[in-house]
Amino acid sequence: MENSNPLTLDGANLYLDGEAVSELIIPEGVTSIGNYAFCGTSFKSVTIPDSVASIGHAAFSGSAIERLVLNAALIDDSAFSNCTSLTSVTFKDGVRYINDSAFENCTALSSVTFGNGLLYVGDEAFRHTAVKNITLPASLRSIESTAFYSCESLPGV
Repeated sequence: MENSNPLTLDGANLYLDGEAVSELIIPEGVTSIGNYAFCGTSFKSVTIPDSVASIGHAAFSGSAIERLVLNAALIDDSAFSNCTSLTSVTFKDGVRYINDSAFENCTALSSVTFGNGLLYVGDEAFRHTAVKNITLPASLRSIESTAFYSCESLPGV
């Protein structure tokens, strides 16, 4: 009997009926994304619903994501590190904590917009990115001294 499953996996690439899948839509109602869940995947577009409260350690590290809009209260260590195709991130008002190295080595990341609920930005959270300017919200309570370390496009860093 022949395999009737339309999904196949080849390394980091997922195929549906022989066509590469480039978009991941996480369904509403999912509340967390675990450690390493989509690490190294080839998804270019990822839709993360507002129901997701936390994104785990290295959950999307090294993936092919190009743009993100996030509302998860907690973005854990290295969650999106080494996503070298990532160009923009918008944090909605629900984002509270961006932990250490969350976006480290996202070398194409030039546009970052912070929401009004942000409380904390960790060490090296945006290290080695192409961020050009930032406006931090009044809600911010703590930003580690190396949060934007080695962001050569950012004036004064």
